[in-house]
Amino acid sequence: MTRGLRGGAAWLLLACGAGPAPAPDAAPAPVAATAPTAIDAAPRVAAPTTAVDAPAAPPVAGPPPPELVDLRVAVPGLRLAIGYATAENFTGAPLPGYDAPGAWAHPELASALRAVDDALAPEGLGLLVFDAYRPKRATAAMVAWARAQGRSDLLRDGYIAERSQHNRGLAIDLTLVARDTGAPLDMGGAWDAFLPESAAFAATGDALAHRKRLREAMLEHRFSPHDGEWWHFSLPHARAPVLDVVYAPAR
Repeated sequence: MTRGLRGGAAWLLLACGAGPAPAPDAAPAPVAATAPTAIDAAPRVAAPTTAVDAPAAPPVAGPPPPELVDLRVAVPGLRLAIGYATAENFTGAPLPGYDAPGAWAHPELASALRAVDDALAPEGLGLLVFDAYRPKRATAAMVAWARAQGRSDLLRDGYIAERSQHNRGLAIDLTLVARDTGAPLDMGGAWDAFLPESAAFAATGDALAHRKRLREAMLEHRFSPHDGEWWHFSLPHARAPVLDVVYAPAR
């Protein structure tokens, strides 16, 4: 491999060796020389000897357990941004049980959410889900994080629950998007922000109007809102079990 010089081009100096000087009238003696080497304006990079794989696609969760359904199937136009499968959440790290991003739910919640999505479609609106069914171990990790950080206020004020309807597949965190582009609407605050402005009506202008439209659409289809979190809704169901099934990558 040639070395690059200061000018940026790679030049190779070739040395030639010569034999003794010929006699005055004799034919020139052959000259032994190093075979010429091609000179390029820049160093060449050797071609790979093995195939180079394209970047791997992000993993996607496999099928849910029998008690739940996959919201991507139940609500075909649904968009996902599963924050607990990444570091983009209040703990700053993926939560246990989210080995791949997915959104499962109790069948009744899935049916109700499909009705919400259908009602919003004529307005050019759609839904983006941040979290749906949540493995029990993830809820336990949230509680442990709050205690380790000295944030027992989050437990006291109801931002983090030791027993969550998410563990039954009967709660969902979501927002509104433009149906054609998937661009989130301005809600006046971020998902998972444990702040006073996260309260359902703690916004103004378009953001408040968007929160109200989401809330109205969910209420029309039996969902119960969380007044402290504009993004959180639940669908009560007395007999749904608590589950701890992991979102595992599809095989």
